[in-house]
Amino acid sequence: GESAPHKLSKQQLDTISGLRLDGVRILPYRNRYPSGFDAKHAIGYISQHPELLQTRYERELSKRKMKLTDQVGGAGLERSLDGLLRGTGATSVSFFTDGSDKPLNGLDMRLTSPDNPYYPLKVVTTLDLPLQNKIEAYADAHGLREGAVVVLDAHTGDIVSMVSRPLLAPDSLKKTGTDMANHAVRATTPGSIFKLVTAAAALEADLTEEREVFECDGDYGHYGLHCWKEGGHGRLT
Repeated sequence: GESAPHKLSKQQLDTISGLRLDGVRILPYRNRYPSGFDAKHAIGYISQHPELLQTRYERELSKRKMKLTDQVGGAGLERSLDGLLRGTGATSVSFFTDGSDKPLNGLDMRLTSPDNPYYPLKVVTTLDLPLQNKIEAYADAHGLREGAVVVLDAHTGDIVSMVSRPLLAPDSLKKTGTDMANHAVRATTPGSIFKLVTAAAALEADLTEEREVFECDGDYGHYGLHCWKEGGHGRLT
């Protein structure tokens, strides 16, 4: 794989810049996925996605403001808010040379980027990062291989923490032991534990009472649901 960019100290930066070596320049680089910071499924990742580009950014492609090789949000907030986060164009570096590809002294390189004062926008989430990291460490320490943990603010309903396992690996999406799916938001058939939730809700809304009896004939066809037991369980409290 590609080696990670090396972070220079100020002394190293000044020393290398002072050498003025032809063809060697130090450029700013933003590491989206630093080591020691597990990627968050809720935030998502960016990747090359030509099919998505063709459907979502047909206009930009036709005007050559984007290329099929551009990276866009592939999942999570990166995908759902891509139009706001992507900005209005790329940042590029130009280096001027003569006809024999020798550098034109005095012109040096030119770093250009869009000067739109509004884009790209920044997004502030409601995630509590220290709590998020503690829950991730707890889940890993207890061997959670597949599943999710979500913590909500009881007063506002805001998502304070959203943890999904297996881990997300944005630099290698199909790496063994990782998973692109956010299990906290993936639809799944509720298990028997959810009976507690529905029973509590029905009791709270006075739609039933503790001793009411139900008939289970194995088929609840209105929603296409079926009991695991052939013919159902008969009369149940």
